[in-house]
Amino acid sequence: MLFSPEKILQEEAAHLISRTDKNLINEVINRLPHLNANLIGEIIAGNLPASEFIFEKVKFLSQIFHDIPNDELILLAGFMKYYSTTDLSVLKEIQDSIFWKLTSDYSVDDVSTVSQNNLVEYINQHVASDAFFYLLPLKVIEDFRNFYPEDAFRVFNYLDK
Repeated sequence: MLFSPEKILQEEAAHLISRTDKNLINEVINRLPHLNANLIGEIIAGNLPASEFIFEKVKFLSQIFHDIPNDELILLAGFMKYYSTTDLSVLKEIQDSIFWKLTSDYSVDDVSTVSQNNLVEYINQHVASDAFFYLLPLKVIEDFRNFYPEDAFRVFNYLDK
């Protein structure tokens, strides 16, 4: 699974190694592409929060979009960005995006559409909170519509609420 082109499988394989025998990675790390090796190393070392994994993002999205199959949500989850409040405070530039503010138990505290124009205001309102954020660029939702037009309506309906 470490050699799969699918990032979700790489992450889950690294997570499994981190829970079993961290030394196993030494046998294959040099055969992995540099970027993948860095990500896998960070996961095995325990330096990434679980909220940053694609699997966790898919679980989150599946709570919102009940009727969309999880394998389709992987497309959206793969482009979602995780931000802690510290990360958010240094964010300077974004595409128009949906921001979900979540508590540690993955409860949605706030959903907002944020653009470059209101980014500073959004950060000032939310940065002091003890939460984390998922950001999904609206452009990705357009791409989702091209791949899964039958399910895109559910996403757009959610955005209209």
